[in-house]
Amino acid sequence: LLIAARHEILKVSLDTEDYTDRVIPLNSVVNSIAIDYDPVSNSVYWTDLEDDSKQSIRSAGLTYPYNERNVISRDVDHPDGIAVD
Repeated sequence: LLIAARHEILKVSLDTEDYTDRVIPLNSVVNSIAIDYDPVSNSVYWTDLEDDSKQSIRSAGLTYPYNERNVISRDVDHPDGIAVD
C-alpha cells in the first residue's frame, strides 16, 4: 500500500501484524496529493503542489536508485488525482 503523506511517500507492508510503514527516501516530494503505482516499471507516480506556480506530476522507482523525475512540470493546474494505465 502506497500513501501520499504530504512531504513523503510511505510504503505500508500489509504482511505484518502492525502494518509497518516505511518512508521511501525521495528528495523531490514537496506536497504530494495523489498517488498511483505502475507494476510494470515498479514505479510510483504522484501529483505535487509545491505552490500555485509550481505544480507537477512526478515519478520515481521504488528501489534504489530511485531515478526521480518530473513527468509533467508545465501547464499543470491543481492536479487532485492521478491514474496510471
